[in-house]
Amino acid sequence: SQFKLIGGFMIKENIKRLRIERGLNQQQLAEKLGYKGRENVSRWESGDRKPNLSNLLKIAGAFDVSIKVLLEESGND
Repeated sequence: SQFKLIGGFMIKENIKRLRIERGLNQQQLAEKLGYKGRENVSRWESGDRKPNLSNLLKIAGAFDVSIKVLLEESGND
C-alpha cells in the first residue's frame, strides 16, 4: 500500500531508538505489542518488513508517541 512507502527507513530507526531509550529489549517490546516472540520487532528494525497501520498504532501507543514521531526523519518526540 501507499502507506508502507512513507518513512520506511525512518520507521526502523525510530522504533529501535525509542525502544532503546525506554530500556526495552526486542522481546519486551514484542510482549507490550501482544506478540509472544520478538521476530516482528526484529524484522521491523532490520527493515526486512515494515509495520502496517495497525502495528504502527500499537507501536506508537506502546511508546506513548504519535505515529508522526515514528515516521519523521529527525525522530524528535
